[in-house]
Amino acid sequence: MVYQVIDYPEEKSAFYQMLCEQLVKYTANAPNAMAALANASAVMLAAMRDINWVGFYLVCDEQLVLGPFHEIAVKN
Repeated sequence: MVYQVIDYPEEKSAFYQMLCEQLVKYTANAPNAMAALANASAVMLAAMRDINWVGFYLVCDEQLVLGPFHEIAVKN
């Protein structure tokens, strides 16, 4: 599956509806949870123009562990 740049609507409810559709499209057939989370973070980062990082924290053996994430380079 090739990722396509999507023009998300400005209106908030339409934006989130389209985002949910894209998340299902890119995570439904993932081979495991980590792959699904990696795809989800990539889709969300591409959709949300005002953020520079999307990721997940997972609980593993009662510890919080950084899971899949995507970020864009920012100039400090």
